[in-house]
Amino acid sequence: MTQKKPNLIKNVPLRIYLLGDFRIENYAGAIELRHSKARALFAYLLLHSKVRHLREHLADLLWPESAADRAGRNLSDALYRLRQVIGDQWLTVERDAIALQPDADLWVDVWAFEAGVAANDRAAWEQAVGLYAGVLLPEFYDEWVLAWRTLLQEDFVVVLLRLGEWAEDAHLPERARNYFQQLTVTAPLREIGYQGLMRALAGLGRFGEAVAVYESCVETLERELGVLPDAETRALRDQLQGEREVVQQQTAQVQLWQRPFTGRITERATLIDALDDARQGRGGVIAIEGDAGMGKSRLLAEIVKSAEWRKMSVVQGTAAAFTAVSPFSPLTDSLSDAITGPRVAQLETMLADDTLATVAVLHEEWQPLATLANLPIDAAHKRFFQALVTICRTLTELSPHLLVLDDVQWAGPDFWQALDALVPMVRENRLLVLLSYRREAMAARAEWQFLENWERNGTLRVLPLQPLARNDVLQLLPPAKQVDVDEVLAGTGGNPYFVTEVLFSLAHGGEAYRETAVTRASTLPQMAQSALQAAAVIGKQVPYRVWAALVDLSPLQLAQVSEHLVRQYLLEPAADGYQFTHDLVREAIYTNIDPVQRRQFHQQIGALLADDPAQLRARAYHVEEAGETGTAVDLYRQIGEQDMASFAYTDAQMAFDRALALATDLPVDVQLNIYLQLIRACEVTGDQVEQQDVLKVALPLAKNHKDPALLISLLMEQGYFEMKQGEFDAADDVLREALALAERMNDLAAQGKIQERLGDMALRLGKNMEAVGLFETAVSLAQQTNNLPLEGRSLDGIGYALCQHSRPLAEYAPYFEKAIALHQQSGNPYDEARTLVSYFSTLQNGGAWDRVLTMADDVIAAQQAINYRRGEAIAYQAYGLAAGQLGDYVLAEQVLHKALAGFHAVGEPLGAAIATTALGSMVHRQGKLAEATAYFKDALAMAQRMESSMFVAMTQRDWSSLLVEMGEWETAVLLLQEAISIWIEQEDKLSQYRCETLLGLAYVGLGKQDAALAQAQAGWAAFQDLDSIFGEERELWLWELAQLCEKVGLEEETAVIIRAAYNELQTHARAIKDHAIRHRFFVQVPTNRAIVNAYDQQEKIGRTQQIMLAHKDAPLGRALTPDDMVVVQWTILAPEDEAIANKTERRRTQLKRLLTESTTQNATPTDDDLAAALNVSRRTILRDMQSLAAAGVTWQTRGRG
Repeated sequence: MTQKKPNLIKNVPLRIYLLGDFRIENYAGAIELRHSKARALFAYLLLHSKVRHLREHLADLLWPESAADRAGRNLSDALYRLRQVIGDQWLTVERDAIALQPDADLWVDVWAFEAGVAANDRAAWEQAVGLYAGVLLPEFYDEWVLAWRTLLQEDFVVVLLRLGEWAEDAHLPERARNYFQQLTVTAPLREIGYQGLMRALAGLGRFGEAVAVYESCVETLERELGVLPDAETRALRDQLQGEREVVQQQTAQVQLWQRPFTGRITERATLIDALDDARQGRGGVIAIEGDAGMGKSRLLAEIVKSAEWRKMSVVQGTAAAFTAVSPFSPLTDSLSDAITGPRVAQLETMLADDTLATVAVLHEEWQPLATLANLPIDAAHKRFFQALVTICRTLTELSPHLLVLDDVQWAGPDFWQALDALVPMVRENRLLVLLSYRREAMAARAEWQFLENWERNGTLRVLPLQPLARNDVLQLLPPAKQVDVDEVLAGTGGNPYFVTEVLFSLAHGGEAYRETAVTRASTLPQMAQSALQAAAVIGKQVPYRVWAALVDLSPLQLAQVSEHLVRQYLLEPAADGYQFTHDLVREAIYTNIDPVQRRQFHQQIGALLADDPAQLRARAYHVEEAGETGTAVDLYRQIGEQDMASFAYTDAQMAFDRALALATDLPVDVQLNIYLQLIRACEVTGDQVEQQDVLKVALPLAKNHKDPALLISLLMEQGYFEMKQGEFDAADDVLREALALAERMNDLAAQGKIQERLGDMALRLGKNMEAVGLFETAVSLAQQTNNLPLEGRSLDGIGYALCQHSRPLAEYAPYFEKAIALHQQSGNPYDEARTLVSYFSTLQNGGAWDRVLTMADDVIAAQQAINYRRGEAIAYQAYGLAAGQLGDYVLAEQVLHKALAGFHAVGEPLGAAIATTALGSMVHRQGKLAEATAYFKDALAMAQRMESSMFVAMTQRDWSSLLVEMGEWETAVLLLQEAISIWIEQEDKLSQYRCETLLGLAYVGLGKQDAALAQAQAGWAAFQDLDSIFGEERELWLWELAQLCEKVGLEEETAVIIRAAYNELQTHARAIKDHAIRHRFFVQVPTNRAIVNAYDQQEKIGRTQQIMLAHKDAPLGRALTPDDMVVVQWTILAPEDEAIANKTERRRTQLKRLLTESTTQNATPTDDDLAAALNVSRRTILRDMQSLAAAGVTWQTRGRG
């Protein structure tokens, strides 16, 4: 068999399935290869991938009945059809032989299956089982296929047997049943499969089914081989038959009372309709709400039965107060149950490794599949939710699912966030989610808003359960007691639980409906009462292992007690032990336990759970209830840390809150460390109110405690909090206090982090050169402490600050490039993506707009990959600005609106202000003056609220340009005077000079000629040192200065400046590689168009020429008449042509344009026409036409095709 190592990478260019139906897939989806012999040829090459196959051998193999020459032609035809479908790159085709390319980047299910079978690893075996979708190439019956089919089928039998035996050894009878069931179908004559299936069913207590399997084995062997099962199988049958009789006898003796079910006709009909809709891909979310005892769980149980016979996959979970294993319980617990057996392998085949590793909480063996990027906690949170949604969507593709989540009023906040991420995909997938809760308890929680939102947007339907009606109660009562229906109804209020209590009493000889579970419990023997109380302390679910360790009973005694409690309808069997028949039963029993005894039980349970890390939450609850405060604090801190690591940030905040509430008598340093943990959790959850409250308490406590390290950490958190609130003065004071303390302690690591924070704040305030100095200090400290991430972030800050200070691209680009290299070196994809987007936005600022367009998709994808939404918004903003600079205003507006929405979504008002200003500029350039005014007003208000002087001045500058155009000169003067003072302080020469020029134009409008002349002369003086002025859109200033000089009569200066503005455009154009974009830059941007027109008029340049050409339909072979001619307007020299340095390339660009313009004007030029227009020889034209034709560009000229 082939030894080719399987390619298990999910995103390969080509995937081929040979097991089951033959199919080929590429990135775009399925590829249809209709020719059966082409399929056979490809399959043979894949199955013998290491061999070079002679054409003669292949022809004889595939067409054994044909003559050699005919078989050869058939092979060539099949090969041609195959290559037409899959391309040429996968095969090595020679004159006499064909082979698979040795490095072909393919994924083939047979290769992966063989690798899984050969591995000494259970997960690989499960993957192999998932890959075996059926026999090899079922449409073919050639001998070479049959031989391979038998070998692979034998491998499948072997791996099923391995997995079945493993599941038996691991005491997992349901999984064993699944594997042995497949084995009996695949190999119906192998008795070992029947034996395993019988044992598995017996392990599940399904002895009748086990015996039925034996009967099936007898029938199959007799029909196919004429023999009986061997002695071992018959002995197993006898053993199981005996155990079946014992069980039947025990069942007859116990005669458990079964809860009847009646009523709820409307609710059941609604739920059954929802099941049928979900099976058709129209899923939904339904909430069943009602008071305790109203029958929510009982109704769910009935609907589960309806789903099961409809062949829906059912997964269920129940939330528990205080004792959940995971903060996402019961969602993750229930989904874990859905991911077993072949489902594991199927998901591993269909999904990327990093997706599986992200949700390893569902299946721990996925953890090592991929090393996940170390993201900030909020981004990691979103990554987890996205992966969870992907898992659920994929499960529903495999089969329709019913997800039942009971008692969700006890579920933690992170469960609701995870469910909120899942809900949007439900309606278009085969998934029905059923929730149940006590309305009063649920409505009191903050998470009630999730249900309100889902109902508001039409995703959620609510089914409130009302008390049973008189007729429903009547149907439940035995005939002899139906006369008492009104008494029963009055006493129970129609509550199904209390009605059930009455029915139980009546079934066991009682008379009064007033008998309760507590009353029944009080009549139990002392041994049973004590065991029942212990169970109530454990919780609604009572794992047998914990219960047995808690009570002082022998196994036989506990078995007798549990049987008695089940008969008394207090407990009922569950998957891992027992559970209370209802929450109300458990609550009533728990409340009646003596407090001292209750604490002792809690203490014992806490000790029993000490060795089980999965029960950390339950242990913390029991330890706290036992009064062991110090241990409880440690446990809640551990829970918080685990929750932070598993993206359950709201639950982490609650855990730290609980730890803090219990830590009042613990040492101060313990309390301060909990405060720090709580502050960081609040940072992620966005709970600014609690974050501020905690800081107010923690900082004075830290100052009194005099622990410098803790105080520095808290001061940094306080400073960052103030900075995010826009309280920059307060932030500066706090951060500098932290810096002074860190310097006294010689804590270089803390100093570096604080300097970076101060640099970030200086950037926000527009103090660019101050920011550069702070970031440079941070770089030095980072290098001294070998902190590569901090060094990279600080270099990023320097680059961004220099860009904002209008330095040239060549000066700041190296800082970004070095920062990216450092992030790659330290394996930090988050900071790498952040620096990439900073670099991207500065390329836009530096005028490298074509590079921005080229990089946009990759940069945006990089931000989305790490869920860095702020970076995504920044990228959209730079993309939109660059598109606007190149004249694509429709795209610019669309993208800038995405940026604005992104900034609002992440709470970034400064970014929103910049995006709003940019939108104002875009609509201004399209002549939408009123709309532009509204944008500028909003942007200025936002920037002023942030007290960010640089962005205030930026908005004032751009708005003033609009005001001058609209004739609102006085308003423009006020804005510009304030902006000029800011730009002078910022040392931003270009922005200062542009505002001064706009101020001069406003003075012209106001009739202040002397003031306008002074501004023009100042601008002319600044122009003399043009090479020292850097920044975005320098041509705008030059054009505005030219207009000002013209208006005040400085004609010679005007001419010089217009030439400079035109040269500035050409500088930008030379950086644009795409000719179409370069053309749009000159034609569609109003300012650029105006500059070109002014330059052409001044320099007397004629760019177009009218010429008489032959009409495209004019006949050949005779002299042309005037009617055969048309007048054509040719663009001989476009402004974008000058940006092409190579003369030949420039001429050929001009030639293509002349030919295009001729075609659009229904003319056909001769070669001589073209040569005359371009002032070259006809031979040059012919040579250029040949070159263009070789590049795939062809046109007809008159007289020559």
